Amino acid sequence: MHASLAIALCGACLASCLNGNAEPIVRLPGGSTVEAGAPAAAGDGGGGRCDPASPLVLHYDNQQVATGATGIDFLFKVTNATGASLALSSLAIRYYFTSEIAPPGAISVYYADTCCGNSRSGFTADVHVSATAMPPTPTADHYLETTFDAAAGELADGDSVQIEVGFHAPGFGQSLDQSNDYSFIASATGTQTQWDQCPTQCALFTSCVMTVYEDGVLVWGTPP
Repeated sequence: MHASLAIALCGACLASCLNGNAEPIVRLPGGSTVEAGAPAAAGDGGGGRCDPASPLVLHYDNQQVATGATGIDFLFKVTNATGASLALSSLAIRYYFTSEIAPPGAISVYYADTCCGNSRSGFTADVHVSATAMPPTPTADHYLETTFDAAAGELADGDSVQIEVGFHAPGFGQSLDQSNDYSFIASATGTQTQWDQCPTQCALFTSCVMTVYEDGVLVWGTPP
């Protein structure tokens, strides 16, 4: 899926940025972005809202910016600013989209790591992503929900967990129209260096149209 090897520098730590299939992650060139709390333009998500005071903050890096594509592919980071370690199993992260793929779709967890006070990688087996049907809206009839089992461990205060998720037809044999996907932001992409500077410098990667739940309570973003 990805074509050249990249090394991820997350703050002061060094971690391989290979996905769970031992394939490298490629960064695509990006443009401007949607600011937190700003209405999104067509094709740039649904105009959700973020709480800047939230102790859990999400950022999103779009790996497939074409509106017509054979799959959804994105990275997200959730940063823990709660003041204490947090069990990853308490979190659920949702990405909302309109599915044009005939069931069954295929889901991939390409990569997982934490950085940087307690850096870990290679726990993709402890990350679970499901596609769930929801009451349809003009921009979503499904969501991809990322959760963690107990073996994923804890996220240290100040650290981020990073996951790369893909959704596609088996064999990439069908196309998706991402322009009608609530959580799709075409402009939320940048270089490897820019992504690695996040969460301290994240202007390119703001997303309020993915949601984060802690123990079932919405703590970030706005659902459709």
